[in-house]
Amino acid sequence: MELYDEEKVTQKNNKNQYLKMGLVVAVILLFMLIVVALVLPKGNQVVTQVIKIDGTSKQMPTNFYLTGENNTIYISIEEVAKLLGYSYLRGEYIDRYTEDVSKCYVEGEEEVCSYIAGSNTIYKCTPNSTGEYEYYYIKDNTVSYENRLYSNIEGIQIGFNVQVQYDQTGFTIRTLQNILDSSKEMITKKFTNTVIDETKFQNKKALLKGFIVFNTNGKYGVLNMNGETIIGAKYDSITYSENTNEFYVKSENKSGVLSTTGETKIGLNYDEITLLNNDLRLYYVKRGNKCGVLDRNGRIVIHIEYDAIGIDSSLYPKNQIKNQRLLYDNCIPVKQGQKWGFYNKHGELIVPIEYDNIGFVVSTSNEKSMNNVVIIEDIDGIVVGKEKKYGVVNSTGEIIIPCEFDRIYSVTSGGEDIYYLEKDGQTIYLDDYIVENNLKSYKNNTLVKPEENTNTEQNTTNETNSVENQTQNIVENV
Repeated sequence: MELYDEEKVTQKNNKNQYLKMGLVVAVILLFMLIVVALVLPKGNQVVTQVIKIDGTSKQMPTNFYLTGENNTIYISIEEVAKLLGYSYLRGEYIDRYTEDVSKCYVEGEEEVCSYIAGSNTIYKCTPNSTGEYEYYYIKDNTVSYENRLYSNIEGIQIGFNVQVQYDQTGFTIRTLQNILDSSKEMITKKFTNTVIDETKFQNKKALLKGFIVFNTNGKYGVLNMNGETIIGAKYDSITYSENTNEFYVKSENKSGVLSTTGETKIGLNYDEITLLNNDLRLYYVKRGNKCGVLDRNGRIVIHIEYDAIGIDSSLYPKNQIKNQRLLYDNCIPVKQGQKWGFYNKHGELIVPIEYDNIGFVVSTSNEKSMNNVVIIEDIDGIVVGKEKKYGVVNSTGEIIIPCEFDRIYSVTSGGEDIYYLEKDGQTIYLDDYIVENNLKSYKNNTLVKPEENTNTEQNTTNETNSVENQTQNIVENV
């Protein structure tokens, strides 16, 4: 009897041990399932993702985003444009009458932004702009996938003037108008006789970076989002620069530049200040009737002694000039009296001030097929004129075609600009001149030896393939 009871107890103990072991195994399996669920790619999770715009949920469109290397999120530029009421068009705004699928631009009421596949640079301008563009560098290139263009979150924020957050539940987008409305509430509660400056779109964009340009009794200053003063209300006007994250200030008709901490970068000593080049932070300044160039610390790069700096880019629409004061990212045209020359962006005179013209302008109305020309990218050239003769210098100031031609112009044929030199009634095809004089030629930004026969169609195909190849590492369309 005792033996039977002992066996029964033993069996019961064994059963309890099995139950405990089973429970431990179940807990371990549950833990492993949780871990696997957390590390699975987002496309494999059964999670309903949505887009919230200013707190309102919207259904996520098909192909709205891609996941790339290092889990970088790329968002469809076209789909964001639809959601936010922007116009989306193919091509580049500066050359908008094309259907280039590797480029696009989005247009709102106040601003236009252009994206280019394979590039980490995006361009912004005001609608109907003919020559002044701001450019922004983002971390990742714009990518092309199945003829759709995608930008990373940074590029979407810049292009559409929004704030974007992403997690496994989807995207949260906050528009500039929503930020403005909530900032107004804070200002109303904390201050009297104070309003946010809405007269300048640039100043509304300061809100995206956490700055409030305000007006108190006719004077302007800057607050942070907590209502703390950064720049006191003592200026006649303040304009935020999104590109440089600085403030242009003006009082008593004199202009200067302040940092976002209120530090003086350029004193209020000038009649006019505008950004000339963001990479080196160069500024065009004007004092009286003379102009020059300063660096970010207010030091002189080009002395304030010139009558003009920069060309009139509206005369050369076919050249698609993005910065009329800086050609080829190096040459700064200057005019003294009636003569022109060039400095480089380091303040060195690279072309003597001895030319009568920069660029060739077709003078008669019956030559409508001819295009005005100032730059010739195929040879890295800038057209210059002296004593009614024209030639070409390159971006380092070297003379590559002497001033001995009566005209230098282009003719558009089959969508391509073909350049010609004219002398004593004879017309010379520029490509022939390049070969005969052993000049360097650039096609699609690639150096081409003069003896090579460049096949434009093949180059375009290769360029498109190169852009598409950049999407090889995109793992999934969600």
